[in-house]
Amino acid sequence: METKDFANCLEESELAEVRTAWAFYTWSNKTIWSRIDRVLANSYWFRDMEYTHATTTIEGLLDHTPLRMIFRTCPKRKAKFIFYEM
Repeated sequence: METKDFANCLEESELAEVRTAWAFYTWSNKTIWSRIDRVLANSYWFRDMEYTHATTTIEGLLDHTPLRMIFRTCPKRKAKFIFYEM
């Protein structure tokens, strides 16, 4: 039931998950492993920041795995060489 409520909340809020690389599971109590830590964004974020993604970092002192946002730069076009003979 809780996952349905959360999915409905995401849909109503128009949020979607940002692509995450590396570790699949982000939480553990040493017996159960789950992926509960996520980065969420709205359509404005995806429109303006389409080259971003999240990565998991090394586990710290907590039972959660920190997530880090990677902001890639937009691929740059090669500048045209323009020569004017004057």
